[in-house]
Amino acid sequence: MEEEAIDGITKRDRTCEIFYQHLNTHLLSSQNRLFLGRSKLDLNAAYQNTGLAHIGEANAYELEMQLATLTYEAKLQLPSKGTSAYIVGFQGMNQQNSNLNDRETILLPDARIQNYSAFGFAQQVVGLFKLQTGLRYDYKTLESQAVGDPTDAATYRSALDKGFGSFSGSLGFTYHPTEEIYFRSNLATAFRTPNLAELTSNGPHEAIYEYGAATLQPENSVELDLSAHWHKTHFTLDLAGFYNQVNDFIFQAPTGETTPGGISIYRYRQSDSRLYGGETGFHLHPEPIPWLHLETSYAWVVGRQNSGEYLPFIPAQKVNVDFRGETEQLSFLHDAYAEIHLQKAFNQDTPAPEETATPGYAIFDIGIGGTVHAGSQPMVLGMSVKNLLDTKYVDPLSTLEEVGGFNPGRNVVLSLKILLLKNKR
Repeated sequence: MEEEAIDGITKRDRTCEIFYQHLNTHLLSSQNRLFLGRSKLDLNAAYQNTGLAHIGEANAYELEMQLATLTYEAKLQLPSKGTSAYIVGFQGMNQQNSNLNDRETILLPDARIQNYSAFGFAQQVVGLFKLQTGLRYDYKTLESQAVGDPTDAATYRSALDKGFGSFSGSLGFTYHPTEEIYFRSNLATAFRTPNLAELTSNGPHEAIYEYGAATLQPENSVELDLSAHWHKTHFTLDLAGFYNQVNDFIFQAPTGETTPGGISIYRYRQSDSRLYGGETGFHLHPEPIPWLHLETSYAWVVGRQNSGEYLPFIPAQKVNVDFRGETEQLSFLHDAYAEIHLQKAFNQDTPAPEETATPGYAIFDIGIGGTVHAGSQPMVLGMSVKNLLDTKYVDPLSTLEEVGGFNPGRNVVLSLKILLLKNKR
């Protein structure tokens, strides 16, 4: 990070003059449904154009690029009874990445990406079981232009012309022994192609220096997940677990090396790996205390290469606890609420090679709000304080740890929502 930027942050300078990004996004979308007898045809499309500029010194553009994305799909819901559903469809995506105005840095090369897929889905209820299955085929092409001087092996990125295609599918069921209890299970295969950044990166990104790998192959995975659910009027309990074997898993790995300027170097790599874990959630809304809500959840995941080494950027085990009180009237507030949120993250002490362990932390948030009326116009007011105790912490998924940067400290948020009412006739 530039010394000027650090100095500006230290002084809490809120004027964007140095070391900042400027984003400019335009979006146009269309959603349509046609009724063809007993069938329904969804025709959806969207176009998004996003410009990104990175300013280093004042008024000095270091990077300027533009990404244009067109997505579209056709989904036909075939005639079915209440106990069944049948869907077939097609999806497509076309992207064009362009670098503008010959700026100093080319983070990603000019590239054209096209993705097409066809899919089918079927669902059938048989007694207490709901059976679901799906099949999908994806084909993706990626063409990029060369970047740099071919005689400079350290910075040169050759042109790419790649094509990937594969089938994926799933088979699952839900078992409802009673209205309050049900179980779910699903076995699925998945296919993911390396993206443009993973294939071609060669430059600083946030607080690290990234190197891509043009030889990366698509990921292929097989996953099994199981869950149990107990939902009653005044409490719910959910338990879930999963195991995912991913061949050629792509990940961003620290190398322990630095650039001449002192930036930590990361490289995209891949290895046969496995990820497994689970989560549980509990929500209590006691009948004798109707204004009280207590929600808690716990989540954990383990990521390891088949060689036994741990994967980088694996989240820590976390517990979330929410206390929320609700009442119809609190002073001038209607439908008022007050809430306390606690997030406890445990030590992430299973780092990957060249990755450091991350200490745990606890974060408190509080909030209060409700509805007020200005005449007949309702407005929702809210105030919350994030990280109430101004705890200094860093998340295992943050690259700011490399430069000693912490996650956000205490933050006060005020909100006002004006609800637009329909005219009554």
